[in-house]
Amino acid sequence: MPILEGIKIAYKESRIDELIKIKELMKPYKDMILNLRVGGTDFSGFFGMRRGMNYSIYDILPVKDCLSDILNIFTSLYLP
Repeated sequence: MPILEGIKIAYKESRIDELIKIKELMKPYKDMILNLRVGGTDFSGFFGMRRGMNYSIYDILPVKDCLSDILNIFTSLYLP
């Protein structure tokens, strides 16, 4: 299961290019990849943010934006 994490994915300036590169690398293997793991806690750490017990990772806006972009890019990998 591939894991998406790292500074280049966390920061908006490099995120889209990096995700597209990763998507292209994954295309030949898409039938073997059932899930993608996302390092949401790592992303929040890059921004120096921690979430409280009563909050989800989606409550941290920069992480939410990152997760949204990941879904946007990789969903099309599995569309006909």
